[in-house]
Amino acid sequence: MTRRSGLLSDNITSLAVVGNEVFAGSAVGLNEITATGAKSLLRESVLSLTGGVDGTLFAGTPHGLSIVKDGRSHVVQSGVQATQITSIAQSSTGELWFYDQHGGLFRWEPGHVANAVTVPAIQNKAVSVITAGARGEVWFGLSTGEIVLYDGVTFHQFTAADHLPGGSPHAISAVSDGSAWIASERGLTRYSGGRFTSWSRKNGLPGSRVLWAVPGPGGRLWLGYNIGVASVTISDLLHAATDPKFLVPYDFYDDGDGLHNNPDLHGSTPVAVLPDGRIWLTASEGLATIDPAHIRKNPVPPPVHIVQVTVDDANVEVARAITLPPLTSRIEINYTGLSFTDPRKITFRYRLLGFDSEWHAVSTRRFATYTNLPPGKYSFEVLAANDDGVWSTEPAVLAFTLLPAFYQTKWFIALCLLALLLAILLLVRFRIRSVADGLRRRFEERLDERARMAQDLHDNLLQDVMGISLQLEIADELTPREQRASQYSVEPFSSLNRPWRKDVAHSQLCEQPPSRSRTCSRHSNLPRRISRKTDTKRSTTSPREQNSLSGPASAMRSSRLRARPCEML
Repeated sequence: MTRRSGLLSDNITSLAVVGNEVFAGSAVGLNEITATGAKSLLRESVLSLTGGVDGTLFAGTPHGLSIVKDGRSHVVQSGVQATQITSIAQSSTGELWFYDQHGGLFRWEPGHVANAVTVPAIQNKAVSVITAGARGEVWFGLSTGEIVLYDGVTFHQFTAADHLPGGSPHAISAVSDGSAWIASERGLTRYSGGRFTSWSRKNGLPGSRVLWAVPGPGGRLWLGYNIGVASVTISDLLHAATDPKFLVPYDFYDDGDGLHNNPDLHGSTPVAVLPDGRIWLTASEGLATIDPAHIRKNPVPPPVHIVQVTVDDANVEVARAITLPPLTSRIEINYTGLSFTDPRKITFRYRLLGFDSEWHAVSTRRFATYTNLPPGKYSFEVLAANDDGVWSTEPAVLAFTLLPAFYQTKWFIALCLLALLLAILLLVRFRIRSVADGLRRRFEERLDERARMAQDLHDNLLQDVMGISLQLEIADELTPREQRASQYSVEPFSSLNRPWRKDVAHSQLCEQPPSRSRTCSRHSNLPRRISRKTDTKRSTTSPREQNSLSGPASAMRSSRLRARPCEML
């Protein structure tokens, strides 16, 4: 409905319902909406409207708070000068609340002077919307994004800390059970049981900026957006509040459904609901109306077809089975649905069997893109739904096979695994051999050390034994035979117990007859032979052994061997 239908202006600032009648105010005047058009009532600016509990229509005009009756406006004697009343509402107890841009918030009772509200929660703050409930409560929406509830006794202030979405409230709809729906700049909010719950685009709604929200028949909620009107079930909203992954389904109505002008916001009351459920709303041009009880549904499911396949920027003919070359990086599948009512609102969901575990989210997009798919066999399926959510019964199917490159084949992978296994075995064998070689080297070192120590012990002992045997032989040669015979017969071992006297032996040796002296001279060369043998032995020994032989004991033995037999004895 526009000026061509009788409206005084296409920019409607406020709507109000009194009984079964709808009134629209604008900067030009006031219209009463009838079945055939719009009837002009006033020819003065109307900033705000509200219907009273007794059927009275209150209006905010440049003259102040007024009552419209019989096509005339009467200024109320409220005792205050209020010429910029932008929001007004009357509670179920009869109190009238109105906000003036210059004077602030006032409360007025018929027959009394209006009182300014000075509570800290509202004082010196701009009020964008006022709504009265059926239980005597009054809701105030502040331009700062805060909400204030007056329960008849106390003012309760709510902020973002109470889970409000923020942004200026545009409209508040009070429900008879004490709950309320709040449409704001940043989302939809519901108050119930002292708690706030919010929804926005991330929950599946058409957008976050909600102009108004009003309950309708059938447990549905109607939402106004600047692109159209959405209808959702309250049960789905409550489900989305408990399940963040759940997206709220909705029915959407725009110019394709007869809503030629999008909803718009020009004042504080952009929507009005009649007792029969019809919804009147302000639009970008004039007014619009929706009758939820007479919305026709489209029961015909749309057929869906796959129209084109693009592989790496090259078109591929759509056939029953498609074979794609190895190393294909990008696959784009285009599809569409058929509908004679509103093809723009057809929604789709798709999945790729062999890759996707579930259906992709519902959207109006008509193509699907996959990149870097692994080799294998795939089957693409797509379903379509019409504007009323009726889904097609059979999906459109496209089967294709992506061939593997040589290094993606099973035999190549098997060879790589076998090569890896062989490398591990060779590494283990190399490690075992390395450890064995190390143990063998350590064993040989210890064996050589033991052999060297045994050789040293053997050589030293042999030298000592040889020296002792030579000394005994010399002593035997130098001893007289008679003495040796008497010693052997009488005291064979007594001489071992007698102390050795070097002076006696020397005198006896010197007193020997000449025959014995030859024996002595014969033995005089024995030390030299022993010395030569000893030197020969020392030259064949190792340096370490030579050091052992060059000690004090070896020097003493050498001196004894080099001495004359007489001196030795």
